Amino acid sequence: MPIRILLADDHPEFRQSLRQLLGRHPDLEVIAEAASGWEAIDMANTHQPDVALLDVRMDGLTGIQAIPHIRHCSPQTAVVMLSMHRDHRYSTSSMEAGAQAYLLKDTTESALVSVIRRLCAA
Repeated sequence: MPIRILLADDHPEFRQSLRQLLGRHPDLEVIAEAASGWEAIDMANTHQPDVALLDVRMDGLTGIQAIPHIRHCSPQTAVVMLSMHRDHRYSTSSMEAGAQAYLLKDTTESALVSVIRRLCAA
């Protein structure tokens, strides 16, 4: 059974690229997409994904703010933050909010896929 993934990012082009990248791996399946933190919470509640890949900064509710809500409505969902921000304050805030990993958006495909698989194997 494939690892079920929720993508949440306010840039549709980035979501599309990420969906295509993950689609090259038969053990990964993007089951839902969201453009805001609020929408990510709704999609997590509806679809109960194995992994949520969240952008740190989105309009309205940020990815960091959405983490506790996602962990509440879908406790089995591992949360991976994706960001272009190298500032440790974002990674620290993400981990304190309940994320299991913090990756930069320029992380290699193999590193991203490895983190997703590792989180779902635990």
